[in-house]
Amino acid sequence: LRAIARLWVGFPPERSGVCSAGNGPAMRAPVIGAWFDDLRDVETFVGASTRLTHRDPRAHAGALAIAIAAHHAVRAPRLDPALVLRDIRARTDDGELLSALDRVELALAHGHEPARLAADLGLGGGITGYVHHTVPICLHAWLRSPRDFHRAVADVITLGGDADTTGAIVGALAGASAGASRLPPDWLAIVDWPRSTAWIRALARRVVEGGAPLP
Repeated sequence: LRAIARLWVGFPPERSGVCSAGNGPAMRAPVIGAWFDDLRDVETFVGASTRLTHRDPRAHAGALAIAIAAHHAVRAPRLDPALVLRDIRARTDDGELLSALDRVELALAHGHEPARLAADLGLGGGITGYVHHTVPICLHAWLRSPRDFHRAVADVITLGGDADTTGAIVGALAGASAGASRLPPDWLAIVDWPRSTAWIRALARRVVEGGAPLP
């Protein structure tokens, strides 16, 4: 809200963000990673998107990690978690994030469930809105079940805490890697009026075709 107010009174986008390492930029990052073919463009646009609301470098590091994951999700016929994590590591010097990625990789190697990783990270009571809590858990839930949309999203939501954000992030990643045909039909029946499933699909077609958004 403070960032919106700053933009409204005339602050430039480079200065509108607040000093926060929240997970908001990570929630809106998947579409950027999915859209651009060049990871340099992904990094540039994630930076612009993040600065609008969050100026803490940790917010950018976490958002970029999720965008890179989405970049792989739509382009890799056979998703390799090691390659995803390698590309994220190559584009950050955030020590806390790098350490968390090591724990994600270890949890995947040992077949641990997201709840086990959450407990190891001290998040047994729920996932917080701090970006370096959100991002590792979301990456693990997705990389553990990249073709199983239901399981990936259910795994992260049942951890509690900031479940609307974690569910949105994992939903974006798992939707991209699993494909629309694997979305649970009963979940698609949940309508957020007036935005129906048909409306969302039409919007997606317009975006891909370069047209203006639907009213």
